[in-house]
Amino acid sequence: MKLVLPALVAVFALTTGTADALLLKGAASLTPDQEVVAPGGPDPALTSTAFGLASFDLDTATNTLSKLSLIVKGIDPSDLFDVGGGNGPVHIHDAPVGANGGIVLAIPTGFDALPFANGGFAFRADSIVITDAAEAAIVAGNGYFNIHTDAFEAGEIRGQIHVTPIPAGFVLLGTAIAGVGWLGRRKRQAA
Repeated sequence: MKLVLPALVAVFALTTGTADALLLKGAASLTPDQEVVAPGGPDPALTSTAFGLASFDLDTATNTLSKLSLIVKGIDPSDLFDVGGGNGPVHIHDAPVGANGGIVLAIPTGFDALPFANGGFAFRADSIVITDAAEAAIVAGNGYFNIHTDAFEAGEIRGQIHVTPIPAGFVLLGTAIAGVGWLGRRKRQAA
């Protein structure tokens, strides 16, 4: 009995650690003040009131984003700037906070306009297969959403992606603790 609890804690740690996690929940809050402005470039934090929220699930075994949801207020879809090269206006880039990085995932077009006073749009996707580079950027904490507009071609709002393991291990831990309690009760009844 004395060895069972440490073994259960070790199993729990292994099943919930981010390095071994197969399912992650990602989220980002997009704001103008997170943009890294080039010297002499326009600063969206001075004039833009746009903001957005993004969330998704990431399956690292299949390199798949699922349940992707992006909602933006303050940017009309007609104001989005296509950066070219088949990349469109909305991306996930690879760089830490405070730095700009290259595009690792172009979000497919097909944005739904929302009836906000200053414009807005939403995007939802059930499943998007991503590259190893995109997955690595997201898992390392270097992935960020960036939305490019006509007024701010380098990006009007940005949001660093934060990921956490989807706690499948909690189910295992709860089952294990219940089993240990049952074993202890059985030993007391047998005594």
